[in-house]
Amino acid sequence: MRRWILPILLIATIAYASGRGNPQVPGGGFPGLDKIAHILVFGLIATSICRLHPQRALSRTMAVIAILLTAFFGLVDEWLQSMNPNRFFEWADFLADVTGAVVAVFVYQKWNWYRNVLESQPFLIAKNLFTRS
Repeated sequence: MRRWILPILLIATIAYASGRGNPQVPGGGFPGLDKIAHILVFGLIATSICRLHPQRALSRTMAVIAILLTAFFGLVDEWLQSMNPNRFFEWADFLADVTGAVVAVFVYQKWNWYRNVLESQPFLIAKNLFTRS
């Protein structure tokens, strides 16, 4: 269960932010910056789900599970935003969420150098903080 702490913390933070007023994205004058943020954050969620089971992290099944769970949360996140009078459901955000999940999982599974970076010492120290028994 401790392995789920990082994905759950990421999801809880996003869910909390979705219920808040209309957030200001830093550098908000740059068109599409919010979509880039969606791609990066939801990619991080999908990658953290993939890494939950290191022995299966590179399997097609784990990739599909990570993408589907992340896409489901993206849909729930947009729905939560629609409950806020200052926010609304945006299909483009959901598409960015799914795109981020697909790209991140593909990169994690296919590019050894990226996987090696995530498995390097600083990331392992952070991971151990969440998974220590």
